[in-house]
Amino acid sequence: MLDYYSSMMMPTDKIYRYMFSRFPNNNESYIRSILDHMYDINYIPNDISVTGWNIFVQDDIESKVKERIQFDLGKAKRKLLLARCLGTRDDCCYDIMEYISKSL
Repeated sequence: MLDYYSSMMMPTDKIYRYMFSRFPNNNESYIRSILDHMYDINYIPNDISVTGWNIFVQDDIESKVKERIQFDLGKAKRKLLLARCLGTRDDCCYDIMEYISKSL
């Protein structure tokens, strides 16, 4: 027998709004792109009940979004460090810096 909340499906837009509220310091389009990717690879199920979201999925998704933010932040810091170190040198070509930056 299903309880009241198990039979109610969690709308996708409500999931997005919830995640935007959990990460207010990040741009909504950035959080949306992370969530879109999770939907594309079926990491977030398309059909999930309110209870399923609250008990099983919500914490995991929030954790994965935090991991992705930290990964992207580390990548951006490495690129900035590269630009600071090599940008001041006269003997370094900007094409080489761009190539290295893309491989980080």
